[in-house]
Amino acid sequence: MARLILITGKPASGKTTRIQRTLEGLPQGTPLAGCLSPAWFDGEGKYVGKTVRRLDTNAERPLMATKPWPGATLEIGKYHVNPEALVWSEEAFLTPAPVLVVDEIGPFEIQEGRGWQLALRALDHRQFKLGIVSIRPSLAEIAIERWQPDEIVDLSLPGHTRIKK
Repeated sequence: MARLILITGKPASGKTTRIQRTLEGLPQGTPLAGCLSPAWFDGEGKYVGKTVRRLDTNAERPLMATKPWPGATLEIGKYHVNPEALVWSEEAFLTPAPVLVVDEIGPFEIQEGRGWQLALRALDHRQFKLGIVSIRPSLAEIAIERWQPDEIVDLSLPGHTRIKK
């Protein structure tokens, strides 16, 4: 039976870090599908945007930044996105694996029907044994209704409250 964990929290609350810690607890060599989107910082430690790391290959590319940069030809809200990295990263959701990670789903996917639609499809059909999804609090209720997660980790609450169904 597929188990789904939904991790929610404000920007920079530790959603990606929580996912990484969860993955570290899996048996070594567990096949993974999906992507992590860690923060991207410049040489002075200032936030630039996000990279995307495919978990099937462990390859990483710049995905989006708060300022224009070469390759970022798509504007989504305040971000400048590299559409080639978006397409490249979405291929990671086609890899069959017992663990699926989607870090993170945002308005681009949920409200606009763009971006990581293959990830949404995999979540809809529970194509995994363990699914781990991060999402901003503003979209959490939509995600909870759509996917009915087995566990919700809310990093915006004191003590990182875990809510189990």
